[in-house]
Amino acid sequence: MEVLKIISVVIGLLFSLSCSSQSALQKEINRLSYTLDNYEYCTYYSDIELSNISDLNKDFFNCNLSNQKEAYTNVIKSKVYDLIKKKYSEEELKKIAEHKLKLNFENQLKQIDQFIADTIGKNFSQRIIKNALKKRDSLSTVLKMDITRHPSYIALFNSIKTIKKPNGLMFKSMFLDKNNIIPVLKEGYKDTARYNTRTIQFLLAKLKEEPYYSQELDSLSFYIDKVFNNQDDPGKMKKLQDNVCFPRASFIFSDKSIKIYARLLDINFHESIDEEDVIIYSIPARAVAHLHSIINNKDFKKYFEDKLVPLDVNKKDIIWVKNWIINNEGSYELNKNFISKTPYK
Repeated sequence: MEVLKIISVVIGLLFSLSCSSQSALQKEINRLSYTLDNYEYCTYYSDIELSNISDLNKDFFNCNLSNQKEAYTNVIKSKVYDLIKKKYSEEELKKIAEHKLKLNFENQLKQIDQFIADTIGKNFSQRIIKNALKKRDSLSTVLKMDITRHPSYIALFNSIKTIKKPNGLMFKSMFLDKNNIIPVLKEGYKDTARYNTRTIQFLLAKLKEEPYYSQELDSLSFYIDKVFNNQDDPGKMKKLQDNVCFPRASFIFSDKSIKIYARLLDINFHESIDEEDVIIYSIPARAVAHLHSIINNKDFKKYFEDKLVPLDVNKKDIIWVKNWIINNEGSYELNKNFISKTPYK
């Protein structure tokens, strides 16, 4: 009887944890769906505080799109695909410029009203108050007129026309069907007005599309060769370190790119140095940290479970990682939440 009670409790706990996990995932899906439905705010209103946009539900809106693969249901994938492919017409961009300009003036008016309210009962000069009232009247008049006739409108509209698809959205193409998204990316590569062609080149490389894939691998080899050629020059190494420890091509996350990147483990190693409240790590230790974040094989994770990476990384650890990379080639399990992560550099 006692055993049955224990089993019942365990099953209840597992069910509770499962529901909690599903609930968290569903919340993430709902947030993604709402954000994607209103994504033009991420593209064209990034310079405006979200709290000043009354149209948005701030609890559901977040332009930092999730890297959680499970959150990308078929419905979410379809929304991402449509947004990547979407080309705003000139009329749509005019409406966005009109709305944004109006929003800017409304926010200025709110600030002035708040300032005037704050002056009540306080020792402010009449000149300052008079100027504030004058500015408020001017803004009120502008908001009553056709906003497209305001001198700022044309400049804003022309500026909006130059805005390209955000990288945060483009990198979510990694969650989409390869056969569907590659033609869209290749078409976007020709459209320099709407797309960042360097980003598209990199995304096509991540999808192992040639010649982009080989070009990025060559770029990775070039950077690492550069480190080897300069490793005995402290001045040059200091300038190179950030770029080389996390070169863009290392975010391709393929077996080939990992094998090339792992060459950094052969660079001169030194123990961590505590210098004026800044810890300086050797390039091999930082390379181990990068590999540790993207490789999910159980034995790889287990080896470092009692270590702070890169702080506790020593020469013995680096040798272990080098051997592990060689012995496990072709069977690397990559962190699926890094699939759509944008590079540091």
